[in-house]
Amino acid sequence: MRRNGMLLFCIVLLSLAFSPWGRPSVFAQGAVTTATITGDIMDKTGAVIPGARVTIKNQETGLTRETVTGEQGQFVISQLPAGRYDVSVEAPGFKRAVIRDVSLTVGAAETVRVTLEVGEVTESVDVSTEVVPVVETTKVEVSNVILPVQVRELPLNQRSFTALVTQQPGLVRMTNATPPTVLGAATNTGSYISANGLMGSSVAYLVDGVNFSNGNFTAPGTAAAGDMPGVEAIQEFKVITHSFSAVYGGASGAVVSFATRSGTNELHGSAYEFIRNDVFDTRSFFDREKPPFRRNQFGAAVGGPIRRDRAFFFTNYEGLRQRLTTTEISFVPSECARNGGLGGTCDFPVIGPGGRPVAISPAVKAILELYPRPNGADLGGGIAEYIFQNRQPTRQDFGLVHLTSTLSPKDQFAGRWSMTDADAVAAFHFPTFEFVRTDRVQNYLLRWSRVFTPNLVNTASFSFLRSNVFAATEPTIPLRPDQYTGNPARQTIGVISVGGGTAGTVSGTLTLLGNDDASPFHLVRNNFVLNDDLVYTRGNHTLKLGGMVNRFQWNWNSAVIPGGSYTFLTLNDLLAANPAVLIIRRDGADASFGVRTTLFAWYVEDAWRLSPRLTLTLGLRHEFQVPILKDIHNKLGNWRRPEDTRVTVGQPYDNYSLTQFQPRVGIAYDPFGNGKTVIRAGFGVFNEFLGFEGTAQGILQWNAPQPVLNTFFGEPLAPGFLPQIPFPQCATCTQPTPFVGLVTGLLDPVNSPTSIQWHLEVARELPAKLSLTLTYAGSQSYHIPRKIEANHNLPCRFENGQPIFSGGCGTAAPAVSQIAFSLYARRFDATANYHSMSVQVARRLAAGLTFQSSYAFSKALSESDAFNSNNIIRGVTQASQYPPDRKLDRSESLFSIRHRATVNAVYELPVGRGKRFLSDARGMAQALLGGWKLTALGEFRSGYPFSVLAGFGITGVGDSIDFPDRPNILRANPVIGRVDRYFDPKAFALQEPGRLGNAPRTSVRGPGFSNLDVGLSKEFPVRERAQVQLRVEAFNVLNHPNFALPFNQLYIGFVPQFRRVPTPAELEALPCRLTAEQAQVHSCNPQAGRITSTVGTPRQIQFALKLTW
Repeated sequence: MRRNGMLLFCIVLLSLAFSPWGRPSVFAQGAVTTATITGDIMDKTGAVIPGARVTIKNQETGLTRETVTGEQGQFVISQLPAGRYDVSVEAPGFKRAVIRDVSLTVGAAETVRVTLEVGEVTESVDVSTEVVPVVETTKVEVSNVILPVQVRELPLNQRSFTALVTQQPGLVRMTNATPPTVLGAATNTGSYISANGLMGSSVAYLVDGVNFSNGNFTAPGTAAAGDMPGVEAIQEFKVITHSFSAVYGGASGAVVSFATRSGTNELHGSAYEFIRNDVFDTRSFFDREKPPFRRNQFGAAVGGPIRRDRAFFFTNYEGLRQRLTTTEISFVPSECARNGGLGGTCDFPVIGPGGRPVAISPAVKAILELYPRPNGADLGGGIAEYIFQNRQPTRQDFGLVHLTSTLSPKDQFAGRWSMTDADAVAAFHFPTFEFVRTDRVQNYLLRWSRVFTPNLVNTASFSFLRSNVFAATEPTIPLRPDQYTGNPARQTIGVISVGGGTAGTVSGTLTLLGNDDASPFHLVRNNFVLNDDLVYTRGNHTLKLGGMVNRFQWNWNSAVIPGGSYTFLTLNDLLAANPAVLIIRRDGADASFGVRTTLFAWYVEDAWRLSPRLTLTLGLRHEFQVPILKDIHNKLGNWRRPEDTRVTVGQPYDNYSLTQFQPRVGIAYDPFGNGKTVIRAGFGVFNEFLGFEGTAQGILQWNAPQPVLNTFFGEPLAPGFLPQIPFPQCATCTQPTPFVGLVTGLLDPVNSPTSIQWHLEVARELPAKLSLTLTYAGSQSYHIPRKIEANHNLPCRFENGQPIFSGGCGTAAPAVSQIAFSLYARRFDATANYHSMSVQVARRLAAGLTFQSSYAFSKALSESDAFNSNNIIRGVTQASQYPPDRKLDRSESLFSIRHRATVNAVYELPVGRGKRFLSDARGMAQALLGGWKLTALGEFRSGYPFSVLAGFGITGVGDSIDFPDRPNILRANPVIGRVDRYFDPKAFALQEPGRLGNAPRTSVRGPGFSNLDVGLSKEFPVRERAQVQLRVEAFNVLNHPNFALPFNQLYIGFVPQFRRVPTPAELEALPCRLTAEQAQVHSCNPQAGRITSTVGTPRQIQFALKLTW
């Protein structure tokens, strides 16, 4: 039998691998929110009972499925909606056995072992649900199910599901995501969640089996209001953190699969409102006074029968009205700096090109007027704080309608529609600029399930997803003509960045001034998804076959730096009107795109029960795109190789996906055969999906198909060689020229980020419905993108294996140098690994108590963690320090969280009618003492590793866009821990020019994070089937301040700390380490190590009133 089973699996595998695409039975991936129940039927002697009839019936909808046991007394019933079921078993000569209240959760594979008693079939015996193990003995992946009681009772900040996702070991919400940006409206709308040491794009989010977030870096949400609302519409969801089934694809890190609620035979519903008011809150750490805050979240849900046992409906509406105000600390020129220069009223020298003192020009003074006057600490060096309250009104509305119908005993149909509509306004770095965002996300789903035979079930679905996003920044005050930047005919202001890299979103010495470089931006994204899943049971084999077709459309329109992006290396250069880099859109350029691709996938999987104690799962998945990417007007262009002499128009890179075969293997072993212990192990290969937004768009949008930008590199980068760039206006800078200055490329070969994963897990059922799980998980990832300057300078020599750059020795891409200085590129060749050990103790809901707690110790090493110029996540260098040797960037990953503990609990106090205490309570006693419930949700972890950078181009490698130059490090773990000096800058030293720093890419670990949310609720019955719940929740109840990462740039290049030879005492008094010679050229950055913001919230109190029936 086993030999024949293996032969069957191999035949199916080979036939799918080599058969033509398009057969209906190989569409996949839709039915991942259903459950499976398997079982073994035997008599009291342990002999198996073949031919027994097994009937399973949903308690709430009446859905009924039947099958008969096989030769070994086993049965499998698959593709069942999550819910509570009654299972009955009958065979000739035996009493009928009934198991009531069997709970099947999303994606579960529950196993029951039933022993029949000799007797008449007309006799019935109720069997305890103890026959259903607490641990799943046939599950092979690492996963957890979030139950309805957790979804609806735990204190969730903004009622967001992401707090429950990150309760699982290995999944961490990164609190160092960048503030909202215009292009971020397309790529980072929700929480940034890292899975198993990988980037946020490695997590797939499925709603009723449809991928909701392909190509994004964050959880699904809206640019206006963040994480997707609608927890009231969620039945439950499953988080698969490692080594998932071949049914799932499109991600290499984790899968979060939601099932929405549906109606039942009983009319049920709820109406609710959750209220926040700053009257009950505490001040944040940096608040001078408590800012105003109002939040109202309200809604209603109702579901019930259209026709009993045949058709059902469920609908939900939820609204958000928020008036949030936060305290922001920005950095602006000090009063002395504004009045410095020749002829100024303050002694603040301004040095222009050639080293000569200059006055601050009227044109620069017009720009300085757009910086608010400082009202905080003067940090020195011409830098001061400006503190203001950022008012951020937000509106969001969510609606969902879900219809289900039993068309016949063999046919089930479902249709769902949902929409989220949102808008928000906030200050953009300063009150003088505002950031406007609007979103509308709609999803339609049709699904049909057909039971051909008890052993053959098929589910087909079609889904349409549309996301319509608009984002823009604009001044809140009228601009004078002398405050326009770039080409004055465009009558706008661009981006002014002082210190750090040319990010367009994050500045260094001073806070960024001006409009976002992509404003205004409009995206309409469409997805048409067709899925089909076939499950066939034969003997001990459960075969799953399926496929998917997903058509992507990106209709992308971005302004692309109309007012110019100016980068000044120092404040002095700004005052001297001497920018280092200007990037501006060329006249006539149109960076709008209509990008298309179609993702195909097929899979085959066999869950083979070699014995009642051993299950082996073998799977294979294949995903590919055709075409890889295509613009409807043939406007995609890419600089594919450093040796190229022109942009490649058309298909931007070779189709890497055709050979993306992903094998998956898993094993589950019950060593004692009693269903109380299971050993799981798994191995698999997982590929990510590369779409347009984020990974590709960050490079390809600058060619349409030819370069759309003019880029100028100015005098501060090469004094005496490069000319001074006109500032703030330059009418001729937008004229098309053969020398564009900068070209962009996704360098060959482009490959999908891939992760090889393995795990070993032991789960044990304990008394009192407890379970203990020990898990080791590991992964090796490759083809991770990294950002590089591909036309970097070549070293002139090597010393002890290290490159030395003394200038004049050529560049890495001489062909590029014919039209540009820079080849701003990404290369898909970085690697990473991850190892973790975790322990989890959980209790299934019983006697009013359920909880889940975990502790994980993990470590991740990588060569790249971010590649999008601070648009997504910050705190880590965005580019390789020396592109030819990526191993020099290998260090502990930004996503390496050494220690992390989580806990969540729901406890219904055992007091009141029907409870352990005062079980006969009536009247006032019941009203006062009964119906109380306590809830808690907590996370406690160590901090992220982050980069410490020199702050300017000291190495000579020549990356003038991101400046990833690192200093030397003198001692490890230089953490001081103060807010004004989190780490010791003197633990680092500035190397000689032309040499690489030896500091690791991540050299300091940031502040830890501790948060505990608690809730207390009281239920009052108002009628027989209706009750009112009063609820109070405290977020960050301990009022623990969680700090953001500190400023990580140590020096201000080419601004002397002293204009004479300093004394040893003066050098010792400096906040950073400089030699006497260096201190006459460079200076210490007064912001180094300084923390200016918190993450999360101070203690906030939320009140709620909820009516359920």
